[in-house]
Amino acid sequence: MAEQVARLVENNAQNGALVAIQPGTGEILAMVGSADFNNVQISGQVNMVLSPTRQPGSTMKPLTYLAAFEKGWTPSTLIWDVPTDFPPSGDPSDPRDPYRPVNYDGRFHGPILLRQALANSYNIRRCGLWLTWGFMTILQHHNPKA
Repeated sequence: MAEQVARLVENNAQNGALVAIQPGTGEILAMVGSADFNNVQISGQVNMVLSPTRQPGSTMKPLTYLAAFEKGWTPSTLIWDVPTDFPPSGDPSDPRDPYRPVNYDGRFHGPILLRQALANSYNIRRCGLWLTWGFMTILQHHNPKA
């Protein structure tokens, strides 16, 4: 974990966490909660896997893109990584301020291939897919018991 975080330091990565799950059973095979347990600067003793301050967004990206592939999209599908406002509840008439996702690098990349969005963990289009198909639809598609 520490080696991977060190490779991403130019992208403002300071810490990381990992959960490896057996897809067929859901069994947790490994869990690493921090890049360095003894590093006070990154709150290393906080298990980021279990922290309630972490949003699950990136953990859902593979399932979201898998749903896109199953719906006929391909790694070569052209998508737009541009500033986009989403209603916070998914309801277009929601009066609250919109959710404006950003990418980890703070940039927008314009027209890109789906494979680039997945490989670079870009957020904008993934949020659009959630809004289009619904988060629970994506989750239930992969776990009928959800």
